Amino acid sequence: HTPPIKQMVHGGIIRDQSYHRGRLCLVGVEFPKGLTTHPETAGPKNHAEVIYDMTPFQGKRTTFKTTVGVQQGSPGSVTFQVFVRTGEEAWREVFKTGVMAEEMTPRNVSVPITGVDQLRLYVTDGGDGIGSDHAVWAMARLE
Repeated sequence: HTPPIKQMVHGGIIRDQSYHRGRLCLVGVEFPKGLTTHPETAGPKNHAEVIYDMTPFQGKRTTFKTTVGVQQGSPGSVTFQVFVRTGEEAWREVFKTGVMAEEMTPRNVSVPITGVDQLRLYVTDGGDGIGSDHAVWAMARLE
């Protein structure tokens, strides 16, 4: 487990459990590991973000992988994004879903991280407020 260097998540980052502390489940498939994030009310752009330092993994890991979706039993909607940056450059978006809801097929994510200093996991509220926006990053890992 690598602790984030920054986080803004309603209820905090939840490891290996759903928002209500049950099992992680996306469209009937349970996952033993992952992160649950929930957007905060943040002015015009409700969102959650978690930023990780990737410098300790340079030369050791080359890819960030996860499966994203909305926790089964949560009627919310979210958009998932992954950003990377090196040094103080602007964040560069490397993955984005459309708006996802509970019954939608989860999306697999595979993002190259070679030479990346920071990885940013970002979730928006899907445009309809933050109610029940339980975003799951299942089996999130570096390979």
